Amino acid sequence: MYRLLCALYFVSTASFALEVIPERPEIIYTNENYVKNVKASVRRPSRNSKYVLNIDLVTLQQWNKNVTFHFNIYENLHNEYKISFVNIPDMNFCEVIKFQLFQKTLENTMVKCPLPAGHIHVPNLTLAIPDFPYTWPFEKCKARLTVKAPKGIIMVIGDLYHSLKQTTKKKP
Repeated sequence: MYRLLCALYFVSTASFALEVIPERPEIIYTNENYVKNVKASVRRPSRNSKYVLNIDLVTLQQWNKNVTFHFNIYENLHNEYKISFVNIPDMNFCEVIKFQLFQKTLENTMVKCPLPAGHIHVPNLTLAIPDFPYTWPFEKCKARLTVKAPKGIIMVIGDLYHSLKQTTKKKP
């Protein structure tokens, strides 16, 4: 009984931080009528720093609420990526920028809503949620991002293979 009470106290007084550690990006498809020169890379700026994601592309049209982002999460099970039960709802471009995972890292970049057509370079993108209220069910996964134009036309499909690190921090 004492262990159960201690466990319930710990869960009620703890909050979690979730960090996405990118490993390998892969661009699967690009529609040259909407975007060109889509590149993504993962690197470490210095020996003791964290891995960061760099994104580079040329948009041929303005992005605002007319562009939809669809996320699929795949869990790594027995060296295969299987679709996960974790569901992220479809969001438009403006909602993605305000999403908690990207908000801190996109504050100091030129990525704003609406995004004008032209060359877009997002360097040193780190993905983290400082106050994540739940425990994450797995460590290694793949996120598939599908970006769609207003009439459902697919503009970009890309995968990001990554690990997830969750840390526990006590609430004050």
